[in-house]
Amino acid sequence: MAIYFGDLNFRIDLPRAAIEKAIKEKNFDSLMTKDELYQHGMRHEVLKSCQEGKLLFDPSYKYDQGTSNYDTTKRRAPAWTDRVLFSQTNQSMTLTKYNRSEISISDHKPIYAHFKVKVNKINPEAKALVEENLIAKFSAMKVNQRN
Repeated sequence: MAIYFGDLNFRIDLPRAAIEKAIKEKNFDSLMTKDELYQHGMRHEVLKSCQEGKLLFDPSYKYDQGTSNYDTTKRRAPAWTDRVLFSQTNQSMTLTKYNRSEISISDHKPIYAHFKVKVNKINPEAKALVEENLIAKFSAMKVNQRN
């Protein structure tokens, strides 16, 4: 099993006005037919075995930083540059949620995926360390949000 995620930089091969119209109408299927990842990227040796959840959310790029307005300066076309792709050799992983966050601290809206993963063996020490690190990170985030 493998998970690839991040700014993969694929664009939508349509004029900005057509993309914005489709977004407004929530017509994501029409955008997917012109999405570079599906037109070309999934043919790449590494990506051809990958899957992705259905894109049912507005494109994650390019916003005026700190806002929900698509790029008003350079007028770059919106796109799903941020993706989560996954590959598996058996059915040990199921995608349960694929969406974007409305956090506005960047020119991207972060995306996220939730997976249900079948684990055959759990290492209690490793599990405790992961839990401890997550609790510490979330506690630090709460402190930073208050300041």
